[in-house]
Amino acid sequence: MAVSDDARLGVDVDVLFSARRGVGSDDVAQRVRHVASVLGTDAGAERDVLQRWTRVEAVLKADGRGLRVDPREVSFMDDDHDHDDHDHDHDYDDHNHGGAVPVTGLSRWRAIVRDDVDTVYRGSDLAVGPDTVGAVARLA
Repeated sequence: MAVSDDARLGVDVDVLFSARRGVGSDDVAQRVRHVASVLGTDAGAERDVLQRWTRVEAVLKADGRGLRVDPREVSFMDDDHDHDDHDHDHDYDDHNHGGAVPVTGLSRWRAIVRDDVDTVYRGSDLAVGPDTVGAVARLA
């Protein structure tokens, strides 16, 4: 949960397909390919694809329109640089035992929805657990 009295926020958390009961490796690969196709990206590592998905969902929730906007319309930038669609590695904080917290380091990012390039969202990946990915976004 995220709370703010002066910002629009969006949060998304997902459990890796491979960590779910009864999901075989072929099914994991198929699900990852499906999510990647919805995002308009190449299927890569499961964690990377789902991390991007949680970022997109967090941005679109903060935007207020949710999946009424095509997920491919969300564009990411490094929080410190000005190039488009650059994602970062992420780290899980093994010392985090209670709740999700923003991950420090290279997990901060900015995003825009392409039909409103003047509106910038700032985000961070969340350290939730070794089998879970998450992101929080706020209107900058």
